[in-house]
Amino acid sequence: MQLNSAYIRAQIGDDVNIDDSSVVAHINSRGIFALNRLKIGNGCAMRSGSRLLSGASMEDKSMLCEHTLLVSGDIAESGYVYAGWPAQRQRPDGVEERLDLPSAQLICPLCREFPQQGVVTVCGHLFCDR
Repeated sequence: MQLNSAYIRAQIGDDVNIDDSSVVAHINSRGIFALNRLKIGNGCAMRSGSRLLSGASMEDKSMLCEHTLLVSGDIAESGYVYAGWPAQRQRPDGVEERLDLPSAQLICPLCREFPQQGVVTVCGHLFCDR
């Protein structure tokens, strides 16, 4: 979906999963209101509580974990997972630098990746829907 006008330039790709998250297409800094470019690429996922601010973008197949903030000017690179407030890129093997962080629990124990379309069992375990 693309929203293009003189005021808003937002692009949301195909197969995007946006949970209970915020996508903010405007910025108000000291009374100066602006609408900046915003992009969410194909196959991206925004987990619950994540926030994408005006001027930030997500490249194809990137993910913001729960309660992650991507600020204006930042780019979530293709294929990477981000966690934290503000967002920090996680290691490419899908394992966090600090395993005590809550987002480390989001790794599928079978494929060792962050599920794009996950299934949660009755006991609360997360697996890929493959």
